[in-house]
Amino acid sequence: MRLSLSRVLFLLLAAALVPACAGSHGGFIAPSLPPLARFAYVANSDGTLSGYDVDTQSGQLSTAGYSVVAPPTPHRIALAPGGQLAWALRTGASPVISSYLVDPVTGALTSSSVAAPLATIGSASALGIDPGLNFAYVVDGSAAGFVQAYTLSGTGVLTPFGLHASTGLGTTSPVAIAVHPSGSFIYVANQAAGNVAGFLGAALAPLALSPYIAGSVPVDLRIDPQGLYVFVLCQGPQPAVWVYSINSSTGDLSNVGNSPFVLSSIAAPTYLSIDPLSRFVWAGNASGRVSALSLNVATGTLSAGPTISFALPVAGTPLAMTVDPSGQLAFVSMAGGSVQSFAVSADGTLTGPPPPAPATLALASVRTRGSTPSAVALVQSTAPVLRTPTYSYVASGSGISGFGITTGTGVLVPLGGSPFAAGTAYGSVTVDPYGRFVYATTTSGASTPLGQFGISGGTLVPIASPPSIASATQILADPSGRYVFVASSGTVTSYPADPVTGALGVGSGVGVPGVQFLAIDPLGSFVLEGGTGGLAAQQFDAATGALGTSTPVVGTAVSAAAVSPTGQGAYYGSGTAINFATVTSPATVTASGGTTTIPPGNGNVASLALDPTGNLLYAAATGGQIFIYSINPTAPATLTLLGAATTSPGAAIALGTDPSGMFLYASSAGNGSLWSYVPGGFGGSQLLTVPGTPIVVGTSPSAAAVAPVLQ
Repeated sequence: MRLSLSRVLFLLLAAALVPACAGSHGGFIAPSLPPLARFAYVANSDGTLSGYDVDTQSGQLSTAGYSVVAPPTPHRIALAPGGQLAWALRTGASPVISSYLVDPVTGALTSSSVAAPLATIGSASALGIDPGLNFAYVVDGSAAGFVQAYTLSGTGVLTPFGLHASTGLGTTSPVAIAVHPSGSFIYVANQAAGNVAGFLGAALAPLALSPYIAGSVPVDLRIDPQGLYVFVLCQGPQPAVWVYSINSSTGDLSNVGNSPFVLSSIAAPTYLSIDPLSRFVWAGNASGRVSALSLNVATGTLSAGPTISFALPVAGTPLAMTVDPSGQLAFVSMAGGSVQSFAVSADGTLTGPPPPAPATLALASVRTRGSTPSAVALVQSTAPVLRTPTYSYVASGSGISGFGITTGTGVLVPLGGSPFAAGTAYGSVTVDPYGRFVYATTTSGASTPLGQFGISGGTLVPIASPPSIASATQILADPSGRYVFVASSGTVTSYPADPVTGALGVGSGVGVPGVQFLAIDPLGSFVLEGGTGGLAAQQFDAATGALGTSTPVVGTAVSAAAVSPTGQGAYYGSGTAINFATVTSPATVTASGGTTTIPPGNGNVASLALDPTGNLLYAAATGGQIFIYSINPTAPATLTLLGAATTSPGAAIALGTDPSGMFLYASSAGNGSLWSYVPGGFGGSQLLTVPGTPIVVGTSPSAAAVAPVLQ
């Protein structure tokens, strides 16, 4: 990845600032070059944690599974500085905390404790983690608030340590906590008392001069990356940011010159964010206004730039803001259930894409599972996530054909032993999101075992004791790899998948009249079920996989469906028409018009697929054509035809994409062949055939399923 201009400028800035900072404050010095963001996590109000890959070039968050934390309720999330551990705190009454190990390659979360009660805490309001990973601190936000320390095990499990420490006399109602980068000092904002309480780390002995006077109604508190200053956001009646210098020896706070810094252009601020490069301090409110204040690292003073206050480019209610380690991207969590990505300008303003894109557009956007997402927590790394397409599998009357995907060119090379399970007619195939397991359904009308296989160098190795099902038409793995769903004979069945062996457990089914195919929400909140009975959305329990009540989207016959990678919309085919449905959190799918008709004389819509960016929609017709549409970013129901490609004239086509977006696969029912394409041309207007394709794979081939290797 190229080194961006802002990262080069940071090196120059750091070289100039670090000596001055060390001399005036005694020396906690941040790393000279911040890494990139690799993974992002959001705690959802439905009791889950969502994971995302971070594209540091576009700002797009790509969904990467979820984990269950507790019953639906607001949560706070925290990460170890190295990104190896994560915690989710259920706030409010009866608090619990869950801890996780973070896979550095995939970002997957493995529980080390789930919903562990915090016996001494009556109403949790904040969580702080010692950067040395020796202690954690939980704030009780009751009127007589206090802080409780916990030791941390190597897997992140909390054990109470010592007695809790009061945050002050009388009514304090603490709301926020910050741990000094050295781990030596702890600071807590007392909302009712209008002050800051300071403690020594671990033992929580009060600092000599604590508490420290602050403004009225403090709502947030942060420490800059170098550990030089404490920033406290106060709502007012005169909104302001109070800035304190930290004594590196004692931890005591001293108000810096001219503090507090009044926020004259923003009312009732609710959140604070600090630039990882120590250039800016941002304060925002629920109306979508943000103040960007320039930070003088040598003195701690804040000054307003030419645009001290600005409106976010998008409508809605911001809840929190996180800036990525490079200082180039800002992620804003929005009420209603989304995260909006923005570019950080040189003056601290947050912007969307450059013209001619509309000024009311974020750089990128993604839905969250709950309607009140937490602040985004980022895992840092020196390298972005790469999901390299490595193997491709197609089910057909000949078994399961497997191919290695040549890096760069996409040329398909038959794997040794392919077709696998030869002699068994398979009709559908899916791969778990981490490229470890393959699942397939047979075309038999009788009760027949599902195909379940482990992937070993591309070879499919059967997993013993698969469950059986009759008349299956499609199989899909959910985005977390926890469950596999099968459509068959008017029923949709959910199977739990063992995370280690890949073996499927006992399934649980619900009736869905006329169901023929499935499409999965990339966030894992629901399954779309389509067929002769129309299209319906069915939520499933994240903890058990159990399917809930099916909610109709449209009552007429539907032939294909695909959910946007951002989780904010879905497309479905009916006859010659492509229709759009909006998706809102937690899992409401609503048909919203915007019909696009494929060019005449090409039959009906047979299959739909979206590229991973959500910018292009591919529609395959029963006449053998694949049509390429661009998606209007501000009006996603509006599609513009860019181009077309012909596979096998007069034959239905099943489409499959790979997680990287490098290739598109088309399986032709007419001659049993598999085509591989590279999107090309201006704006993706062409599909360029990969050399060596089409390849004959067998009768009635399914859509291709691609196994990625994560790096």
